[in-house]
Amino acid sequence: MREVTGASLFDREGDLSDSIEAERGPERVYVKPLRSGWAQPGQLTVGGTQAAQAQRTFPVPQVFTVTVDTDVPADGITAATQATVTWSLNGVPMQRTFDVAAGVSISGVADAITVIVRDRTAQVSPLSPTGATYGVYILMAVRQRPVSAVPVVLTGAAAFTLNGHSQQIVPVPRGASSVAVYSFANSAIVLELQEQTLDGAVVLDAIATNGEFIPLVAGAQQIVVLNGNAGAPMVTVVFGVDG
Repeated sequence: MREVTGASLFDREGDLSDSIEAERGPERVYVKPLRSGWAQPGQLTVGGTQAAQAQRTFPVPQVFTVTVDTDVPADGITAATQATVTWSLNGVPMQRTFDVAAGVSISGVADAITVIVRDRTAQVSPLSPTGATYGVYILMAVRQRPVSAVPVVLTGAAAFTLNGHSQQIVPVPRGASSVAVYSFANSAIVLELQEQTLDGAVVLDAIATNGEFIPLVAGAQQIVVLNGNAGAPMVTVVFGVDG
């Protein structure tokens, strides 16, 4: 029996398969299992500035899924975590930033991946207590992210008060393809959404369903949430991010 390792597996399969057996006349070729998944634990501090990071390079481009999860103690601690994934292919980078809630996955094609995870509690919830530590887990696997009705998200503006007859401008982040607006008020309030591009084009959408994702027009640079009512709801803007 002869062992074939390294690039031979990629040459014949173009895939990080677990193992292969093939017949070549009287000789059986066996390929050693290759790793198709990697994991990197880390630790963050609520309100801290340090980052958890993982970086890998691969012999050939593949479709990878990056999963980021946190282990926040269930004792009243509030933590807002954000991850940035940089997919690189032939030295050309593509970056996506998104929220980490109860675990999140995103897929992309790359031959090198860098993941940086940071605590964003001070920016999202400045009144929350700081100083507690929690675990972070970064996983990479040669798989496509399962299809989901809910996209990977990035909070554009969190829990702000939109006074009556006023508006709030929120920049559209890189990679965003949709937007959802959540509002809470003591009375029925209908908000409107403007999508603005560099040439000044504006699309008006009435936000009929709280939290429903609305596709962004091509070239949208910022969105404007308008409150034509007298009430002052609490509003959060969330963007759907493509892989």
